[in-house]
Amino acid sequence: MKEIQRKDKILLLGFNSELTELKLSDQIIIRKGTDLELEEIYRRIEYNVKNQQFIIEYNYTESNESTFPRKLFKLLDDLNLFFTIFLCGKTKVANALRHIKVEEEYKQAGFTTNPKVSAHFSEEYILKLEDSEKIKNYWKRYLLQSENQPIQIALRRYLFSIQKSEQEDQVIDLMIAFEALLVKNNEGSIKRNIATRCSKFLSDKYDREEVYNILSKAYELRSEIVHGSSGELNEMDSRGKHSYLGKTIANLSELLRSCFYRKILEFTDLNSSEFIEELKREIA
Repeated sequence: MKEIQRKDKILLLGFNSELTELKLSDQIIIRKGTDLELEEIYRRIEYNVKNQQFIIEYNYTESNESTFPRKLFKLLDDLNLFFTIFLCGKTKVANALRHIKVEEEYKQAGFTTNPKVSAHFSEEYILKLEDSEKIKNYWKRYLLQSENQPIQIALRRYLFSIQKSEQEDQVIDLMIAFEALLVKNNEGSIKRNIATRCSKFLSDKYDREEVYNILSKAYELRSEIVHGSSGELNEMDSRGKHSYLGKTIANLSELLRSCFYRKILEFTDLNSSEFIEELKREIA
């Protein structure tokens, strides 16, 4: 199966830096785009993003039989998760100008947009020189974690919750993410284990009882939504329901982000099963 060399240039939305270039890995470089590169990207995007100056250059090989850009979309998902966990979601990626190598020269091969990611952003992350090594270290640790299957499930569901617009779906995805991250199969009460373990794990940052109550109620809400028996929600008008679900989602998202942040940085070398056993020892 023949491999072809690709080079994708991904526009960074909500990003600025004192640096002109940062090498995240052998394949991935954050750098300031040239005027020509940026203009080629700008003219393909519906929204006005002409104040965005940085791109990610992604160099890799892919089978010439591959019709769907799987490696590119996997990187886009990983970058958006990474930015959400470590940069509080200020930066995101959605668009890539694609190139393939033909006779020792890279030629344009299309433009890819992830329709699940909005080009709108409200804040900008500024990468300072003194933070560059820290970001590289965080990225390396993130990639090590995302190779572990239960954590992959948790990360993927967290991403789904960000990309979906239906609030009830977001609650379901967030609770699945908590379960995948904090609970093994056949461990008894899922609700109690999620609430107990998360509240202990984040007790240095949040009130333990408050976290326990938030997660217990959220798991009950998730079950009611799944089984179509959410009496409390059914009694609310549309505005009250939207507000209640919005607050629940905001709380769950913040707690889950904090769990990922600490797990990735402080428990990098533990796989999912080892991490859960460590949580159980802390609680005992």
